[in-house]
Amino acid sequence: MPQLSALSIQRLATCDLKLQRLIEEVIKHYDVSVSQGHRGEAEQRLAFRQGQSRCDWPDSKHNSLPSLAVDILPYNQTFRGVPTYKDEWDILQFSFLGGIVLSLSWQLGISVRWGYDWNQNNYIVRDQKLNDGPHFELT
Repeated sequence: MPQLSALSIQRLATCDLKLQRLIEEVIKHYDVSVSQGHRGEAEQRLAFRQGQSRCDWPDSKHNSLPSLAVDILPYNQTFRGVPTYKDEWDILQFSFLGGIVLSLSWQLGISVRWGYDWNQNNYIVRDQKLNDGPHFELT
């Protein structure tokens, strides 16, 4: 059975308990790495400037402590480099992961929004201005 690395556990510990519970359930079914939990001011401003976030400090759900957002990667994606979220491989990997996370969140009664479906329009993922497949946030 997959398990979170020490670094993933450390990052997940910065997240709200609901997100911790959700990702602890996800890892039982699919091997993931936690790439981001709480994001401080310098990290958030950089993510915003680089176009990796729509929100500047302190408006991201990653900025609260505990974090109301978590970013996770399929474990095999962790070693491919920085995902583009545009090539077909990335879209397939994150769509598969998104389905697992959303299904488990419903089972656990934890309401989340996924970064591939910001407008929550029945999982039509190609109409987003910012594709953020790793991102899940509490709603």
